[in-house]
Amino acid sequence: MLDSGRAISPANLYAAGDSSRRRSAVQFEIGAAINDKETLRSNLMASSLLNDDDVHSLFIEDARCASIAYNNVLENTTSPYVILAHQDVYLPRGFKEDLLAGILAIERTDKNWGVLGIVGIDVMSTLQGRLWSNGLQIEVGAQIEFPMPVVSIDELLIVLRRDSGLFFDGNLPGFHLYGTDIVLTALERGLGAYVFDGPVIHNSLPVKTLKSDYEAAYRFMQRKWRHRLPLQSLIVPITRTLWPLRKRKIRALKRRFMGPKYVTQRHPDPAALAHELGYE
Repeated sequence: MLDSGRAISPANLYAAGDSSRRRSAVQFEIGAAINDKETLRSNLMASSLLNDDDVHSLFIEDARCASIAYNNVLENTTSPYVILAHQDVYLPRGFKEDLLAGILAIERTDKNWGVLGIVGIDVMSTLQGRLWSNGLQIEVGAQIEFPMPVVSIDELLIVLRRDSGLFFDGNLPGFHLYGTDIVLTALERGLGAYVFDGPVIHNSLPVKTLKSDYEAAYRFMQRKWRHRLPLQSLIVPITRTLWPLRKRKIRALKRRFMGPKYVTQRHPDPAALAHELGYE
């Protein structure tokens, strides 16, 4: 059940789960920036993990950017691990066990990690991790045997170790590239960033083109990280020019007129799809 909580400017805060649950016993906080309650209920809130006794959820509605929304979550939790997910992500049964196994494997060699994801790009520009994308109608990536270090992660799901002290940059506009930004922030502070094998259903709709809000985030990253350019990201590399964006838009136009038709609806039963794919 979605219960309205106190307002935190510039967004409304929602808390899910048993409000009487002792927060001191909560191991995981799940946060999401939401703008569609039905999508939230049908996907992220349909995940069995949200009913576990050691999990609390905090949802922020109509935030003007992801960074501010997620910083609100970080500022309002005492949980050691904070999971920040898109509203259209379904977490299969067993996801928490996969996550804990990933954390245990990482901490055998790196107790000072900061960021964890399920899909990312490593220093050799290789995609690591896997998920099912409804928008693309494919499984993106492949299974990995152990956590892999990365330089960028997909924003659909980010795990932060709260004791790392990491926060998102509130100046980064919109809802793009904050995964790359938080990884780079972690790496510059000597904190590890990894992906683990914990496949989820991203019950997304297709991204047909990169709009002006993506370009605004791209330009911000150009300025902020100019000393590290070029940067890897899941969508396009970030360079000193806008050419990667232009090429992506040209490819999108070609697909619109010459490629296969886009899907127009989310999967009606992400749990059944996860079972079919062997994710749970």
